[in-house]
Amino acid sequence: MTPPDLCAALIAARDALCSSRELLRGDELAALDAVLAPRSGTRARAPDRLATWLVSFAGEGRTDPVALADALAVAARLLAARRAGDTGHDALAALLLAIGELGAGAGAHPVPLSLGAPVLAALAAEAAGATHRVRPGRDGEQLAVPAVPLLARLAVSRQLTLAVGAAVGFPVVPTRMASYLVDLPGSMVAPHIDRDGWPLTAHLVLAHEPGVGRGSPLLVFDAGRPRPRRVRIRVGQTVVIRARGTLHGWGRLGGDELRTMTAIGFAPL
Repeated sequence: MTPPDLCAALIAARDALCSSRELLRGDELAALDAVLAPRSGTRARAPDRLATWLVSFAGEGRTDPVALADALAVAARLLAARRAGDTGHDALAALLLAIGELGAGAGAHPVPLSLGAPVLAALAAEAAGATHRVRPGRDGEQLAVPAVPLLARLAVSRQLTLAVGAAVGFPVVPTRMASYLVDLPGSMVAPHIDRDGWPLTAHLVLAHEPGVGRGSPLLVFDAGRPRPRRVRIRVGQTVVIRARGTLHGWGRLGGDELRTMTAIGFAPL
């Protein structure tokens, strides 16, 4: 029988997919239904064995691996938000391990990149010009503007490509997808995995006005930790997230806090 904590998290994810805008492709429900089917239960209890069982549903055409990863990410996010103390820790660890395997690895890594003050200033100015006319969406959500000339050149540059490859430990290629992102005062980015097509996402912080306090951090959910890891990225620093295999988000900004950064896509070579 599937462990109750994990089963409850999967059912909660299914309810969320049915009742909200969580549904991404339409196959997530089918993936969860396959895992939750009575004949599909498991006696495994250790997180690594549970993760192997979850990933097995992506084999032999049983479910769409992309949809399965997206559905498990919803379950992990809900479980991470609701659990108290150590309750559900093994279930969350199993979900995070499975997401990492389906997404070809998990983690967030500092990128050894030094662009220099003039380049950073030019990118920040371009970002400000590109985003100032964009209106906030639902609940003050993150603003996103597709790449314009300077960012587009950076996104395919040899310098950044080699730096990202050095950070993750294997060669990468640009996906030619990039955006400027603006986090508004009081907003947050809920834990998630990036959508299909963004296996690796590089965030270069161009401007950050933290206001009072230390400012909003990157939140990285690691399978071996009971709480998310808080990663603080200063202006001019870059981090690359294995974004299809890592549950991650950004902490809530203060009422007088504002951040501008990039999202630049890469894929394993």
